Amino acid sequence: MLWNNLKAFFKGTGILVLCISVTYLLTPDLVTRYFYLTAFFFIVIIGLFFSYFRVAKKQQQRFEKKRQLLIERQTELHDKLMHTLEEIETIKKEIQNVSKNKE
Repeated sequence: MLWNNLKAFFKGTGILVLCISVTYLLTPDLVTRYFYLTAFFFIVIIGLFFSYFRVAKKQQQRFEKKRQLLIERQTELHDKLMHTLEEIETIKKEIQNVSKNKE
């Protein structure tokens, strides 16, 4: 999960963070450096926040897809079970009829 968050973060804000970092290193003025440092941390925090929710959304979509497949599979198995139970009841009735006919 952490690796997916980092990949999403660098995909979204990596270039911006890199530009601010280079600008920070090239700026001689102390006040401007603090501004860039603040902007850097602000962008990093916001970027991590959004990348976390992007990854969480993808995981939720995968979860829903798996859930839907499990529901479909459960429905298929239920239908097969009901069909098998109907066949068993039919066979029971046939056996009862045959045993009645023998008597």
